[in-house]
Amino acid sequence: MKQIFLLGLCLIALSSCNEPSLDKQFSVNTLTDEDGQVNDVKIIRNETDSNYIHLTFFPNGEIEMLREFKDGKENGKHFRWRENGRLVIEGFTVNGEYDRVTREVRDDGRTGFEGKRKNTEFEGINNSFYKSGAIERSWNRVNSKDFGRSIYYHENGMVKEVGDYADTGYVLIGKWDENGEKTK
Repeated sequence: MKQIFLLGLCLIALSSCNEPSLDKQFSVNTLTDEDGQVNDVKIIRNETDSNYIHLTFFPNGEIEMLREFKDGKENGKHFRWRENGRLVIEGFTVNGEYDRVTREVRDDGRTGFEGKRKNTEFEGINNSFYKSGAIERSWNRVNSKDFGRSIYYHENGMVKEVGDYADTGYVLIGKWDENGEKTK
């Protein structure tokens, strides 16, 4: 069922790719294994078009990955699932590189991490989360290195620790207990 929904979603997405007309015909190219199980699908307007949506599947038939391509390079939405059908990663690519916010999802479906990637490096504010879904840490990264303010949280949402990262290392500003009482 998810496969049919995703194929429909892909067709809608392709029909909106810089084309005002919805009357275009789509070609769905599939590759199957020796048992006839579909393991690769490419949705394309025509054989010479380098803009398409590519889906891959696990042997059990669950979708593994959905990626959009423009001019032959991964460019657009990027989703990866676990074999049990649960989402692993949700991102966006430009010219084959992650761009914008990337979200990584735990087995239970809750967000474990979200942060901005640019050219395979994390840039800007990043957030990690406890299994409960509560924020665990919020921090800044520059060239995939911690830099600037970093805030750690107790699982109840109270601030646990605040510090600053600089070229010289980490400087602790303060620590608090789960009730908000300053300990350092």
